[in-house]
Amino acid sequence: MSVVKITPEKMDLNTGLTLKDGTAMDASDGIYVEYTGKDDNIVLLLTGSAEDTVTVKMGNGLQGVADQTVSLTANKPAALTLESGKFKLVSGEYKGYVHLTGAATTKVQAFELPV
Repeated sequence: MSVVKITPEKMDLNTGLTLKDGTAMDASDGIYVEYTGKDDNIVLLLTGSAEDTVTVKMGNGLQGVADQTVSLTANKPAALTLESGKFKLVSGEYKGYVHLTGAATTKVQAFELPV
């Protein structure tokens, strides 16, 4: 039961980015992705070594009304972009983060596209 947090890597225009290895979710607490940059340009890559359903927990702002699920196929990455108003935590201990839950076999990578 350990909280895992990641910060998206920033890409520069006309430049490639070698992504760091994915960060595994905690089976109990999931993972928190920082959404304090240009949050509408953040891309999440989800990869699982087994089939999994990742849940993006609803945010605690006015637009946060429902969780969203993403089904993963084993060893096939899935890309995800999110509307931050629906999923970003705007108050509390994890203010500025989006919370995902899933299996410990699922890894998350995040990067921010250039403006």
